[in-house]
Amino acid sequence: MARNGINKEQIFKAAKEIAVSGQLPTALKLRARLGIGSIVTIQKYLQEWKIVCFKNAFSYKELNLDSYNNNELVEKTRTLEQALSKQITQIEHYVQELINAEKTNIALKEEVHQLQATIQELQLKLTKEEAIGVVCTSPAKVPICNFPLFLGSQTSV
Repeated sequence: MARNGINKEQIFKAAKEIAVSGQLPTALKLRARLGIGSIVTIQKYLQEWKIVCFKNAFSYKELNLDSYNNNELVEKTRTLEQALSKQITQIEHYVQELINAEKTNIALKEEVHQLQATIQELQLKLTKEEAIGVVCTSPAKVPICNFPLFLGSQTSV
C-alpha cells in the first residue's frame, strides 16, 4: 500500500506563502502549515526551493505584494525616500567641501609657485649685489648699504 506523502510542489507553494508573509520558511513551519510529511523530506524540498529562489531572485509579481498592507508599503517607501534624501544631501555637502578644498589647494600651489619664483629672483639679485660689493649687513643684521666710492677728480666751480 502506497503512502500519501508530501510533494515538491506543495513544499514550494507553502514556502512561498510563508516568505510572502514576511517570515523565513523552515522545515518546522512548513510541517506545521501542511500537517503532513517528514522533516527530512520537507528539508530536502525546502533546500531546493531556496536554491531556486536564489537563482531566480523573485520578481514583485512572484512575491504577490498585493498581500501586503498598502499603507505599510507607502510608509516604508516614505521612510526610505527620506533616508535616501538625507544621504544625498550629505553627499552633496561633502562634494562641495571637496571642491572647495581642491580650489584652496590649487590657490596655495599657485602661491607657493609665485613665492618660489620671488625667492629665486631675490637670490639672484643678492648674488649679483654681493658680486659687486653693494650689500653687507651689520652685526645686528640691519642692512647697511655701502656703495663703492669713486675717488676721481672733482671739479670745483
